Amino acid sequence: MLDKNELTRDTLRMFKSEVQKFEIDNRESIDDAKALQIINKMIKQRKDSIAQFTSGGRADLAEKEQSEVEVLSKYIRSRGKILETPIKYRGRTYEDGKKIRIKDGLNILFKIIKFSKIFN
Repeated sequence: MLDKNELTRDTLRMFKSEVQKFEIDNRESIDDAKALQIINKMIKQRKDSIAQFTSGGRADLAEKEQSEVEVLSKYIRSRGKILETPIKYRGRTYEDGKKIRIKDGLNILFKIIKFSKIFN
């Protein structure tokens, strides 16, 4: 969103609100398959709107809706497979670069107590 593309921003905001509406209405969290169903539903709605706008002589609105369809379609294509990688965490040792010792923590705690007594 650094390029300040308002159309993409607004379209993704509409998608986010549809997801939140779905979660509230169905009281369940959403997964990738349901998100794709929502996007497909939004694309179908936009295509219906395009047909109505072109028949009504509103080419400007039809063009806007077509741009939103393109954004949503691009989002579907970019999704692909989402691979989750597990994150392993282990505390750092002194050999890995752990620099804070218990003495340092106590020293900071002492300074916090001293500082709070000065200003109270």
